[in-house]
Amino acid sequence: MNELQQIIRTEIEAAGPMTCARFMELALYHEVHGYYEKRSDQVGTGGDFITSVSVGDLFGRLLAAHFAVWLREMSDHGRQEPFQIVEAGAHTGRLAADVLTELQAGHPEIFEMLGYVIIEPSAERTKWQRATLASFENKVSWRSGWQDAAPVSGIIFSNELLDAFPVHRFVREGNKWSELRIGVKGDSFDWINVPTEFSAGVPEERAEQLPAGFVIERSPAAERWWADAARGLREGWLMTIDY
Repeated sequence: MNELQQIIRTEIEAAGPMTCARFMELALYHEVHGYYEKRSDQVGTGGDFITSVSVGDLFGRLLAAHFAVWLREMSDHGRQEPFQIVEAGAHTGRLAADVLTELQAGHPEIFEMLGYVIIEPSAERTKWQRATLASFENKVSWRSGWQDAAPVSGIIFSNELLDAFPVHRFVREGNKWSELRIGVKGDSFDWINVPTEFSAGVPEERAEQLPAGFVIERSPAAERWWADAARGLREGWLMTIDY
């Protein structure tokens, strides 16, 4: 059993079966042992998976072209103040570099009026991003959360962020819901069904038609992120990309 597994086991033994959301939070984002904290090379042909960003700069260039259209609309209305592009979940900063490179080369008037903000709670990932974006050090700034970034005039966006938020899992058993939590079984972990009042927002007459063992996931953290982002946008556009 590795160190992270032992941390999870200790918490379960102390507090009882762990929600899937808490398990994901520790597995992905633990400040020392979390998957997204340990190294920056999980993404790409030599890593665990690829994304549109990791295979080339085309995705970033396309986004930059579209962002330029949106931001030009704002500047065409006589705007004199700078506007912002705010990216949440920038990982290594590669997409930010592609977007800024294209804006600087193809849309210099937009680039000059722009401040690029990255919302990043992780000190480790911030270091990766600063290294990637060293050539744009006077253009990019970092914030730990929405409380430091709002209000935003411009664009708030994320790429492959919301699907990495922790989720709670619920299963339909007979005419009731149970939450699927994680417990300890020997030297490993196993699912444990814990009765809950959760309704999934499904009317009971519909829920009765669901097959036995039907599982649904909910992510309150993702819902909070979207609400916080929307509140933080004074004017402009809010976009999230997952594929």
